[in-house]
Amino acid sequence: TGHVVAIALQEGTLGGAPPSTLTLQGLPELQGLFLVNTGLIGTLPPTYSGLKQLKALTLVGNMLSGSFPVAWTAGLKQLQLLNLARNQLTGELCI
Repeated sequence: TGHVVAIALQEGTLGGAPPSTLTLQGLPELQGLFLVNTGLIGTLPPTYSGLKQLKALTLVGNMLSGSFPVAWTAGLKQLQLLNLARNQLTGELCI
């Protein structure tokens, strides 16, 4: 049986709010989520801390705003790459 370990979308393919973990919970082996210039709007989902296998998260060039979810600090223990450039995010993130 195959497992989805990475999702990569770019250039206006999504729009709207970032996918929640409810949407991604059927992908327990997900290690990489790359959503670049996809038109995402809103805040960073605190529920991404539930993606325990996530090693790389890239949400570059969207319209994300607000602060970093506190839950990320405790939940994203495997995270090795985080790229949130070209958004309107504020605050600090300690992972």
